[in-house]
Amino acid sequence: MSLPKKVEYLIIGAGVHGLSTGYHLAKYLKEKGMGKGSDVVVIEKSSIAAGASGVACGNVRCNYYQEPMTRLMMHCMDIWESDADYFAYNSVGYLTASFAPMREGLEEIWQRHQRLGYPSTLVVGEKEVKKYMQNVFWDWQAEKLEAVLHEHRGGHAWSRQAIHGLAIKAEREDAQLIVGPTVTGFQCGTDGSVNVVETDMGDIEVGHLIVAVGPWIKKMWGMLDLPTEVKDPRNPGRMTPLWRYLALQEGEIDINPHTHITNDG
Repeated sequence: MSLPKKVEYLIIGAGVHGLSTGYHLAKYLKEKGMGKGSDVVVIEKSSIAAGASGVACGNVRCNYYQEPMTRLMMHCMDIWESDADYFAYNSVGYLTASFAPMREGLEEIWQRHQRLGYPSTLVVGEKEVKKYMQNVFWDWQAEKLEAVLHEHRGGHAWSRQAIHGLAIKAEREDAQLIVGPTVTGFQCGTDGSVNVVETDMGDIEVGHLIVAVGPWIKKMWGMLDLPTEVKDPRNPGRMTPLWRYLALQEGEIDINPHTHITNDG
């Protein structure tokens, strides 16, 4: 597919955020009669799920300390469950077993679950935890655990398959996916908004721009000449770098699903 000269909605990045936005935006425009799915274009320099989305561990859970994040993930879970095949999603639940320092936090999360109507079970106390876990897995041996938060929704999705599923669903809504162009710069109008995206395959005039590049945001941020430091909330007189990267390795292993089957099958 050739690079268009003008796009109403341009999304940079074909990971989970870019493709999810492309899918839902194209679908929304069509349903509301506000445009066509083809008004949405996703560009990706490498390949679908080439970045962090493709190597994520694939956990789908609602184990978060902030209420807005909990509400967001409950909404996301509805979407995961809406098409488990395309999203390579396995709705097996999500279980957290922790030591004493995390007990209070898990209790707070469970209380929020109850208030928001999200199904989960909280078990506290070392003996109670061991008994609960051995009722799930007969050969459970871990000791000195003080809390279990067992989410009865949630589960696991195969990362790369899930993102490719999103790409298929986006294209079925007529969103366009173009692999190959690398963003090299931006042009802004007098009001500061981006109106042209420069790539190594040509320039694209845009009505709206969504940058969904994950860890590569620092480079895009620099192209837009945006601030690279923010005030340190713990020390208002000090500035701290906006971007800080940590080395984190995640992954998946594919095993026979009957290897760790629960007691109830």
